[in-house]
Amino acid sequence: MQRLRHHVAQLATLLLAAFLLTACGMAGKTAAPDAAGPQHVEQDPQLRITTAELMDLFDEVYDGQPLIKARLDANDRFLLVDARPLGRYQEGHIPGAIHMTPGEVANNIDQLPRDRKVIFYCGGLHCPLSSQAADIAMEHGLTNVRVYYEGDPAWREAGNYLISKTPYVYHMVMNQADEANFTLIDTRPTDVHRKSFIPGSLSIPINQWELKKSLLPRDLDTRLIFYCGGYG
Repeated sequence: MQRLRHHVAQLATLLLAAFLLTACGMAGKTAAPDAAGPQHVEQDPQLRITTAELMDLFDEVYDGQPLIKARLDANDRFLLVDARPLGRYQEGHIPGAIHMTPGEVANNIDQLPRDRKVIFYCGGLHCPLSSQAADIAMEHGLTNVRVYYEGDPAWREAGNYLISKTPYVYHMVMNQADEANFTLIDTRPTDVHRKSFIPGSLSIPINQWELKKSLLPRDLDTRLIFYCGGYG
């Protein structure tokens, strides 16, 4: 799994997904206009955490180890909260993040820890949902709150991967005529793949990566979804 994480991180820097946005640093509390489109959300420098800071936090907590579920669940330093709609969360979220939209924060405030840093994020510098969710959480007594304004686009652009949930993968597999620009990659051993696999998936065992990576699509816009044997 560690080798897979390394290779996926390398690939992610090359894959130019359509929804990626360019992350930019912003000094102070400011609203930066975008003449060609929607404006950036206003940022509070007291709440802001940057992509580099979040990646450093991951390094401190996980020390480069594979981000398996048990390790993510054992994180006692911070909690990531994805404030986007459920479908976007299922499509791909930062490892370890839970889902909670601004409208759900008040009724689920007890699910947010008071002994850890709670970091809200959404769809990038134009997305207001993370700021809205953070404001509601603070109104209900949370004090150790941060906002990752750059969000999942900047996370991917920095060479990191996202986690897709089963409902999204199922939709992609069952509706290939509508969303064909993706490839499922089974990283389990070949003999295991032959016994059962997700329909349409490509077998590239992690121990044969160098030998078989040429089978990957040449189209850099293709979304690559890697899977193996579950949460283990």
